[in-house]
Amino acid sequence: MAKYFIGTSGWSYDFWKGSFYPYHTQNYLEYYANESPVVEVNSTFYEIPKKSLVKDWHSRTPPDFSFSVKTPMNISHQSGIWNFDSQLLTTFLKTMEELGEKLGFVLFQMPPTFIQTTANTQFLIRLIRATKTLTRARIAVELRSLSWFEESTYKLLEDCILVATPFLHASLSRQLSMHLDHLGPDIYIRLFSDARELGDDEVGKKSLDRRVEISTLVDILKAFDERTRMVYIFVSNQFSGNAPADARKIHQELERRGLNAEGFMPQLSLDDFF
Repeated sequence: MAKYFIGTSGWSYDFWKGSFYPYHTQNYLEYYANESPVVEVNSTFYEIPKKSLVKDWHSRTPPDFSFSVKTPMNISHQSGIWNFDSQLLTTFLKTMEELGEKLGFVLFQMPPTFIQTTANTQFLIRLIRATKTLTRARIAVELRSLSWFEESTYKLLEDCILVATPFLHASLSRQLSMHLDHLGPDIYIRLFSDARELGDDEVGKKSLDRRVEISTLVDILKAFDERTRMVYIFVSNQFSGNAPADARKIHQELERRGLNAEGFMPQLSLDDFF
């Protein structure tokens, strides 16, 4: 039976106070780490933090906590076709070494414009090879263009984890089932919406009902449960507007189907005691 780790993309959001963080919470990360064993670091996409801050992340979390760190956009989004900023990659990964054994994944989020071509395939090969020489962390690659979803891509990334982003495209069942049918025993899923559904300025103000999507997701995961080992599910605020609320719903649905979920245990209500 697979184990399902549920986390969110980021943790430092003031609008989570009241709905997730108690109003008196001083350190978000410490509270978060008591609710989930995994987190995806989104802020590193925009800026490499100081080593002292990364050391602080390590010291404020339990021994079995795991960080998935997103690589800077200047590597995945703004590099030339035939080259990437190797010095920036080195600096980033050296900084992330401060996480020690808690560094779980190094995540490359490629843009939708990064389509499958010979040049882009060679770019990926060089990027992955360079990363492997600099870190022992696992490598996760998110390819948003549908042009990549074919047999050759799975072979290309067989030593990495190809990230599933099922809600970017209309055919959820087909895309996710295809991923799970080809991927290894460990699965990495990121949940967020198209910006046309929920813009950056609407996060925390607008809420989308994702019960149908969550139920569909869990149905598919249940069908593949015997073939998988570890499933990492990271929920963005841009999925419905409030990532912790969605994470709790996912945990509840997994548990209801007899699956082994960790992170974001649903909160008890008075009805649970009567």
